[in-house]
Amino acid sequence: MTTDIEKMFRDYTDAWNSHDVEKIAAFFTEDGIHEDVAIGSVYCGKNELKAGIRPLFAACIKDKLNSSKRNRIPFGGTLKSA
Repeated sequence: MTTDIEKMFRDYTDAWNSHDVEKIAAFFTEDGIHEDVAIGSVYCGKNELKAGIRPLFAACIKDKLNSSKRNRIPFGGTLKSA
């Protein structure tokens, strides 16, 4: 049986894998903060998040995220429940 958190995590991962900026931003509140420690960026709010991650898809992200239960992704932002 899948929990709500597991489904939300899978949906979030699917949004990243589909490179859908709008779907990714939908997981955040208007004042949500996303910190990308890999590239040293902090995005405050949905508009800044969308503007910040669009170039990532165009430039470098080709691989898919692994949504297995073993992955632990620290969220620096506020997630909105579905």
